[in-house]
Amino acid sequence: MLIQTKIQIDKEDYLFIKKFYKKLDHKSQSEYMRSAIRQKVKADQMLLRARKREQALKMIGNEPHDDHFESLKDERRETR
Repeated sequence: MLIQTKIQIDKEDYLFIKKFYKKLDHKSQSEYMRSAIRQKVKADQMLLRARKREQALKMIGNEPHDDHFESLKDERRETR
C-alpha cells in the first residue's frame, strides 16, 4: 500500500527527472522517485545494521568473558 506524501526537491533534480525518466526505463516520474527513495532507504538500513553490529562488537570487547563450559571440562563423561 502506497502512502501519499509531499516532498520538495531541487529544481535541477526535478528537471532531470522530468526529462530522462523514460530513457531510464521508468513508467512515470513517481515510479522514478519511489525507486530512488527505496534505494536510499535500503542503503540507510544497511548502514544502521553495520553501526549496531559495530557497537555490539565494541560492547562484547569491553566485557570479561566467563568460561561457561568450565564445569563440564572437569567432570568425567560417560562413554556410550
